[in-house]
Amino acid sequence: MRATRRAKDGAPLDGIRAHQFHLVPSDRERQIPPETRRRRDQLELSIAALRDEKDKLSDDAYYGRLESLMVELARMYRELPPGSPSRNAPHSH
Repeated sequence: MRATRRAKDGAPLDGIRAHQFHLVPSDRERQIPPETRRRRDQLELSIAALRDEKDKLSDDAYYGRLESLMVELARMYRELPPGSPSRNAPHSH
């Protein structure tokens, strides 16, 4: 789920970061190496920031940057060890 409105006072929303925080990680989440989880979280934050900038970019610029981030995310999942549940399905929190 993604917020479509901003706070009245312009304060940033915490939804994306809250989505990434786990009090008790699932078995699938624990199988992802910590450095890979960190990189995934960085990519997700970059994608969210890009979405917030979409109105300021041309379609070509927006989709070009989005494609590059999504390809990197896909490669990261592809490089997970074979048989890893996380390799076969996107994470869910």
